[in-house]
Amino acid sequence: MLRLASILMVALVLAGCTGVRNLPAPPRELYRSAEIPGYPGARDWGDTPIADGRERLDEFIRQIRARRRAEGAMPNDNRLDTLILSGGGSDGPFGAGLLVGWTAAGTRPEFTVVTGISAGALIAPFAFLGPEYDDALRSFTVENSTDTLVTVTLLRGVLDGVGLVDNSKLRQKLRGLITNDMVRRLAEEHARGRRLLIGTTNLDAQAPVYWRVSRIAWLGRDRPGKTADLITKIMIASASIPGAFSPQFFTVEANGEQYSELHVDGGVTNQLFFLPRTTRIENLPGDISRFARRGTMYIIRNTKLTPSYDPLPLGLFHIASRSISTMIKFGGRSDIFALSDQARRTGFGMKVTAVPESFSLEERELFDPAYMQALFEIGYRLGRDENAWTVEILPGGKELDEPIRPDPIEAAVSSMVRAEDVAGSAAQ
Repeated sequence: MLRLASILMVALVLAGCTGVRNLPAPPRELYRSAEIPGYPGARDWGDTPIADGRERLDEFIRQIRARRRAEGAMPNDNRLDTLILSGGGSDGPFGAGLLVGWTAAGTRPEFTVVTGISAGALIAPFAFLGPEYDDALRSFTVENSTDTLVTVTLLRGVLDGVGLVDNSKLRQKLRGLITNDMVRRLAEEHARGRRLLIGTTNLDAQAPVYWRVSRIAWLGRDRPGKTADLITKIMIASASIPGAFSPQFFTVEANGEQYSELHVDGGVTNQLFFLPRTTRIENLPGDISRFARRGTMYIIRNTKLTPSYDPLPLGLFHIASRSISTMIKFGGRSDIFALSDQARRTGFGMKVTAVPESFSLEERELFDPAYMQALFEIGYRLGRDENAWTVEILPGGKELDEPIRPDPIEAAVSSMVRAEDVAGSAAQ
């Protein structure tokens, strides 16, 4: 995480040049209505209510009912569980390891909704499709290094003004994993009432965008190659730290004209998300309770939750990079507050886990194999331990005997301390 913040600081220092867009950005009066050609309704704005929420809920209910008729029973004892994967840069292997360990424990649920931001976006499709993709998840997160994922191109980055790191190797690896068969599987799961969402930031609009990836797969199931390209691009955009990695440009249409949108790391606007914060969903539990049980929001924070005391040497580079990492950490805490409020209002439970405070290994490079392997192993051990999660809210909105307000993060911090007995040895 610190390495990524450091690269961003270099980008800020060297800023000054500009890149070139092949198409203009949408005009102000059209940018909210722009669509990806061939994929209508492919995304939502994260800062405005979902306009067709009732229609989507009705479709969701129809799909769940059809699944129950076809399959006879719903998984997880009819619970609707959600997995929320945060950003975290090279700390992403923690979440991957936790999912694989969870599978080994035999208690991993099938998630009705999976959302991912930044590092979480890179593992979200594999998490969504379940344990059969654990091998791919493991190999992608721990069998790579800086040289196999990116190329540092400081000179070109300074000249074109869009990024200091070439991520074409990462794109190629991801595209090799996002196969035509995966597109088919994503489409099938969407038709069964499940949803996969990935967040980016539209930098032109200074707003979060939530891509409906499972719907995109369903819409593009007859052209899987093109659809796989689009899903890969969304994943790369979600993890493209501005200044360090080149932004991703998406061609959109509005009023019959084509334009270009500039998207960067979803963590710029959110570290975690479920639904747009302004969406009114208080009536959701009543609709769901007719055919399914309220489940739990499982939140995996791919970094530490608590501040780390580390006196800094004076200097612009150290102060700026430390400030960036601090903003990211507290942005994640704020998002957990918002999610806890959504859980209460909708009657869902909520559990949180994060990288233990005992983890003290430092990165030697941008994507350090030893560092990522250690994080994966810690996640794996926590995934096998039912005490790795802090229950902040119980399903139905009932709070614990020791209320978590006004600071729900304190319960999660207590969880990290308890988890150290499980994970501490892997941090050495």
